[in-house]
Amino acid sequence: MASDDLRPTLRALSQAEAQSFWASSPQASPFTDPRVLSKLCDRIVYLAAYESDTALCLWPIAIDAGGKPTLPQFSYYLGPYWSAAAQNISERKWLLLQAGVYRAFLQSLLAEYGMVTATLLPALHDLRGFIWCEREQDPACSLSLVPRYTAQIARLQQHTPSSLFAGLARNRRRLLHRFEREAPPVECAWRTEDCLRLYHDVMRRQGFQDVSSARISAIETLCQLVREGLGFIRAYAMDGSQEAAAFRLVLTSPNMACDVLSAASDVARDQYIVSWLGYQSVLGSLAAGCAVHDFNGANSAKRAADVLSYGAESALYFSLSASVST
Repeated sequence: MASDDLRPTLRALSQAEAQSFWASSPQASPFTDPRVLSKLCDRIVYLAAYESDTALCLWPIAIDAGGKPTLPQFSYYLGPYWSAAAQNISERKWLLLQAGVYRAFLQSLLAEYGMVTATLLPALHDLRGFIWCEREQDPACSLSLVPRYTAQIARLQQHTPSSLFAGLARNRRRLLHRFEREAPPVECAWRTEDCLRLYHDVMRRQGFQDVSSARISAIETLCQLVREGLGFIRAYAMDGSQEAAAFRLVLTSPNMACDVLSAASDVARDQYIVSWLGYQSVLGSLAAGCAVHDFNGANSAKRAADVLSYGAESALYFSLSASVST
C-alpha cells in the first residue's frame, strides 16, 4: 500500500462475493446491500479493487435498461465503499490508496460505459483521488463533485429513548407531550396499497397529479424489502380508523439506518403526526441496533430545519458524476 504508484487489480464480483464484502465492511449501508440492490435495479455490476488477494474497495454500479450507469429511485450513498483492510493506516498510505483505487475505477468505468454517477458516503470527504484522476485521464474526462447535506444521529447505540427525547428541539418535545397526554396515534398494520395511497397524497399536495411507474415500482419494492426483514415501517391510524393515515419506511443495516420514505394524509399532516413518526423512526433504528440514523437528505432550508429538530447533526456528502469529454 505504500507504493507511490499503486495499481490495484479490478475484478467483477458475484452477488454472493459482494454480499460477503458488504457484511464485513465498516462502511456498509442499506443501499450498498446486494439484497437491496438486486431488487431495486435492472442490473448491478460489483467492481472490486484488490491489492494481491485483499479486497480493498467495492463499487456497486446500477445499470439501467439502456445499459448505462444510474442511481435507483430513493437511493442514497450508492458508490465506492471500503473494507476493514483499508482502515487504520497512515495518512500517506490512505492518500495513495485512494488515488490508485479511484483512478483504476474511473478508467475502467469510463472505458466501459462512457460515464458514471454515484453518491458518496458522508465518511468519504477526501476526493483528491478523483480530482487527480480527472487531470490525468486519457481520453479526457469531465468530473463533477457537488456538495450535498444530510442529517444524522451518530453513535445511536450510546443513546436511550430518554436521551433521544431530551435531544429533540423544544417544539418537537411539546408536540409529543401533547400527543401522549391527549390521544397518541395508534400504530396499525400497513399494506403496500396504503403506502402508495399516502405517497400519492404527498405528490398531489406538491402539485403532481401523476406518479411515475418507476416510482410506484420502487415503493412496491421497498415495501417488499421491509417484509423480508431489511428494514421496518411505522404506520399509524387516527380517529378510530383501522386504515393507515401516515407511515415512515426505514431500511437498516448494522452500520446505518436510512429514513427512506414518509407520507401522511391531509388530516394526519394537519395534526402534526409527522413529528411523532420522525421520533418513532429513530426509536426503531435504536431498537434495530443501527449505529447511525440517517434522515436521507437535508438540502432545502425547510427540510434541514425539520430533520435537525430531531437532535441530528448535519453531515456533508458528495454527488459524483464523470463522463468522457467529447
